[in-house]
Amino acid sequence: MHYVALGCVGFLFFYLFDLNKVKFIHRIVNLLFPLGLVFLVYATLGIMRDFAPSFGFPLPVRVLLGMMAAVSLMMQFYVLFFALPFKKTYWFDGNVQHVIYAGVYGVCRHPGVPCFFFFYLFLWLTAGIHMILWAGLVWTVMDVIHVYVQDRWMFPKTLTDYETYKQYTPFLIPTRHSLRALSISEEGKPL
Repeated sequence: MHYVALGCVGFLFFYLFDLNKVKFIHRIVNLLFPLGLVFLVYATLGIMRDFAPSFGFPLPVRVLLGMMAAVSLMMQFYVLFFALPFKKTYWFDGNVQHVIYAGVYGVCRHPGVPCFFFFYLFLWLTAGIHMILWAGLVWTVMDVIHVYVQDRWMFPKTLTDYETYKQYTPFLIPTRHSLRALSISEEGKPL
Protein backbone atom coordinates (compact mmCIF):
# COMPACT_ATOMS: atom_id res chain seq x y z
CA MET A 1 0.00 0.00 0.00
CA HIS A 2 2.98 2.32 0.47
CA TYR A 3 3.39 2.42 -3.33
CA VAL A 4 -0.11 3.87 -3.66
CA ALA A 5 0.85 6.54 -1.11
CA LEU A 6 4.07 7.30 -3.03
CA GLY A 7 2.01 7.85 -6.20
CA CYS A 8 -0.25 10.19 -4.23
CA VAL A 9 2.84 12.14 -3.10
CA GLY A 10 3.67 12.48 -6.79
CA PHE A 11 0.28 14.12 -7.30
CA LEU A 12 0.95 16.43 -4.35
CA PHE A 13 4.05 17.59 -6.24
CA PHE A 14 1.88 18.18 -9.35
CA TYR A 15 -0.48 20.34 -7.25
CA LEU A 16 2.43 22.40 -5.89
CA PHE A 17 3.86 22.77 -9.41
CA ASP A 18 0.52 24.25 -10.54
CA LEU A 19 0.29 26.48 -7.48
CA ASN A 20 3.65 27.92 -8.48
CA LYS A 21 2.11 28.99 -11.79
CA VAL A 22 -0.49 31.06 -9.95
CA LYS A 23 1.65 32.39 -7.09
CA PHE A 24 5.03 32.23 -8.90
CA ILE A 25 6.88 31.18 -5.80
CA HIS A 26 10.14 30.33 -7.54
CA ARG A 27 11.34 28.90 -10.83
CA ILE A 28 12.98 25.94 -9.03
CA VAL A 29 9.49 24.78 -7.94
CA ASN A 30 8.98 23.79 -11.58
CA LEU A 31 11.17 20.77 -10.81
CA LEU A 32 8.31 19.34 -8.76
CA PHE A 33 6.57 18.20 -11.95
CA PRO A 34 9.35 15.81 -13.05
CA LEU A 35 9.82 14.77 -9.41
CA GLY A 36 6.12 13.89 -9.24
CA LEU A 37 6.54 11.81 -12.40
CA VAL A 38 9.48 9.98 -10.81
CA PHE A 39 7.36 9.11 -7.75
CA LEU A 40 4.52 7.85 -9.95
CA VAL A 41 6.80 5.75 -12.17
CA TYR A 42 8.67 4.36 -9.15
CA ALA A 43 5.39 3.40 -7.45
CA THR A 44 4.07 1.72 -10.61
CA LEU A 45 7.27 -0.25 -11.16
CA GLY A 46 7.36 -1.21 -7.48
CA ILE A 47 3.86 -2.67 -7.66
CA MET A 48 4.72 -4.55 -10.84
CA ARG A 49 7.86 -5.98 -9.17
CA ASP A 50 6.55 -6.76 -5.67
CA PHE A 51 3.04 -8.11 -6.28
CA ALA A 52 2.21 -11.47 -7.79
CA PRO A 53 -0.40 -11.86 -10.53
CA SER A 54 -3.85 -13.01 -9.38
CA PHE A 55 -5.04 -14.02 -12.84
CA GLY A 56 -3.73 -14.29 -16.34
CA PHE A 57 -4.97 -14.34 -19.89
CA PRO A 58 -3.41 -16.43 -22.64
CA LEU A 59 -0.22 -14.92 -24.06
CA PRO A 60 -1.76 -13.55 -27.30
CA VAL A 61 -4.43 -11.73 -25.27
CA ARG A 62 -1.82 -10.34 -22.86
CA VAL A 63 0.27 -9.12 -25.79
CA LEU A 64 -2.77 -7.33 -27.25
CA LEU A 65 -3.65 -5.82 -23.85
CA GLY A 66 -0.01 -4.81 -23.33
CA MET A 67 -0.03 -3.07 -26.70
CA MET A 68 -3.20 -1.20 -25.68
CA ALA A 69 -1.47 -0.14 -22.43
CA ALA A 70 1.55 1.04 -24.44
CA VAL A 71 -0.66 3.02 -26.83
CA SER A 72 -2.46 4.63 -23.87
CA LEU A 73 0.89 5.58 -22.34
CA MET A 74 2.16 7.00 -25.65
CA MET A 75 -1.03 9.02 -25.99
CA GLN A 76 -0.50 10.31 -22.44
CA PHE A 77 3.02 11.44 -23.33
CA TYR A 78 1.79 13.07 -26.52
CA VAL A 79 -0.97 14.93 -24.68
CA LEU A 80 1.36 16.18 -21.93
CA PHE A 81 4.62 16.80 -23.75
CA PHE A 82 3.97 17.28 -27.47
CA ALA A 83 0.44 18.69 -27.86
CA LEU A 84 1.40 21.59 -25.57
CA PRO A 85 4.28 24.04 -25.93
CA PHE A 86 6.74 22.24 -23.65
CA LYS A 87 8.86 25.10 -22.35
CA LYS A 88 5.92 27.41 -21.65
CA THR A 89 3.98 24.61 -19.95
CA TYR A 90 6.67 23.03 -17.77
CA TRP A 91 9.17 25.83 -17.23
CA PHE A 92 6.71 28.57 -16.36
CA ASP A 93 8.14 32.08 -16.32
CA GLY A 94 5.16 34.02 -14.99
CA ASN A 95 3.71 35.00 -18.39
CA VAL A 96 0.10 34.22 -19.26
CA GLN A 97 -0.27 31.54 -21.94
CA HIS A 98 -2.87 31.06 -24.66
CA VAL A 99 -5.51 28.33 -24.76
CA ILE A 100 -5.19 25.63 -27.43
CA TYR A 101 -8.58 25.12 -29.08
CA ALA A 102 -7.63 22.45 -31.63
CA GLY A 103 -6.28 18.91 -31.65
CA VAL A 104 -6.62 16.82 -28.51
CA TYR A 105 -7.21 19.94 -26.39
CA GLY A 106 -10.20 20.80 -28.56
CA VAL A 107 -11.69 17.35 -27.88
CA CYS A 108 -11.73 17.85 -24.11
CA ARG A 109 -9.99 20.18 -21.70
CA HIS A 110 -8.04 17.41 -19.93
CA PRO A 111 -7.36 14.61 -22.44
CA GLY A 112 -4.57 13.18 -20.29
CA VAL A 113 -7.00 11.83 -17.69
CA PRO A 114 -8.70 9.24 -19.94
CA CYS A 115 -5.27 8.17 -21.27
CA PHE A 116 -4.00 7.79 -17.70
CA PHE A 117 -7.03 5.71 -16.67
CA PHE A 118 -6.84 3.42 -19.70
CA PHE A 119 -3.10 2.88 -19.23
CA TYR A 120 -3.64 1.49 -15.73
CA LEU A 121 -6.71 -0.48 -16.78
CA PHE A 122 -4.84 -2.21 -19.62
CA LEU A 123 -1.72 -2.65 -17.46
CA TRP A 124 -3.85 -4.45 -14.85
CA LEU A 125 -5.42 -6.69 -17.48
CA THR A 126 -1.99 -7.42 -18.95
CA ALA A 127 -0.21 -8.17 -15.68
CA GLY A 128 -3.10 -9.63 -13.67
CA ILE A 129 -1.96 -7.73 -10.56
CA HIS A 130 -4.95 -6.43 -8.60
CA MET A 131 -2.87 -3.84 -6.74
CA ILE A 132 -2.13 -2.06 -10.02
CA LEU A 133 -5.88 -1.70 -10.58
CA TRP A 134 -6.43 -0.25 -7.10
CA ALA A 135 -3.45 2.07 -7.43
CA GLY A 136 -4.61 3.16 -10.89
CA LEU A 137 -8.10 3.91 -9.58
CA VAL A 138 -6.77 5.92 -6.60
CA TRP A 139 -4.36 7.81 -8.83
CA THR A 140 -7.07 8.47 -11.42
CA VAL A 141 -9.21 10.02 -8.66
CA MET A 142 -6.18 12.11 -7.67
CA ASP A 143 -5.79 13.09 -11.33
CA VAL A 144 -9.46 14.10 -11.63
CA ILE A 145 -9.15 16.22 -8.47
CA HIS A 146 -5.95 17.72 -9.90
CA VAL A 147 -7.53 18.73 -13.20
CA TYR A 148 -10.66 19.98 -11.42
CA VAL A 149 -8.49 22.32 -9.33
CA GLN A 150 -6.62 23.38 -12.47
CA ASP A 151 -9.87 23.94 -14.34
CA ARG A 152 -11.60 25.84 -11.58
CA TRP A 153 -8.89 28.01 -10.04
CA MET A 154 -5.54 27.80 -11.78
CA PHE A 155 -6.06 27.85 -15.54
CA PRO A 156 -8.46 30.83 -15.50
CA LYS A 157 -5.55 32.80 -13.98
CA THR A 158 -2.76 31.46 -16.20
CA LEU A 159 -4.43 30.94 -19.60
CA THR A 160 -6.02 33.74 -21.62
CA ASP A 161 -9.65 33.24 -22.62
CA TYR A 162 -10.02 30.08 -20.50
CA GLU A 163 -13.62 30.84 -19.51
CA THR A 164 -14.63 30.93 -23.19
CA TYR A 165 -12.70 27.72 -23.82
CA LYS A 166 -14.67 26.05 -21.01
CA GLN A 167 -17.95 26.96 -22.72
CA TYR A 168 -17.02 25.17 -25.95
CA THR A 169 -14.83 22.28 -24.85
CA PRO A 170 -16.02 19.47 -22.55
CA PHE A 171 -14.19 18.82 -19.28
CA LEU A 172 -13.17 15.13 -19.59
CA ILE A 173 -15.54 13.23 -21.86
CA PRO A 174 -15.48 14.17 -25.56
CA THR A 175 -18.69 14.85 -27.43
CA ARG A 176 -19.45 14.18 -31.08
CA HIS A 177 -19.10 17.90 -31.74
CA SER A 178 -15.79 18.23 -29.87
CA LEU A 179 -14.24 15.30 -31.77
CA ARG A 180 -14.18 17.54 -34.85
CA ALA A 181 -11.32 19.46 -33.22
CA LEU A 182 -9.00 16.56 -34.12
CA SER A 183 -9.20 17.59 -37.77
CA ILE A 184 -8.30 21.23 -37.11
CA SER A 185 -4.75 22.52 -36.69
CA GLU A 186 -3.76 24.83 -33.85
CA GLU A 187 -4.06 27.79 -36.25
CA GLY A 188 -7.70 26.87 -36.90
CA LYS A 189 -7.15 25.43 -40.39
CA PRO A 190 -8.40 21.96 -41.42
CA LEU A 191 -5.65 19.33 -41.49
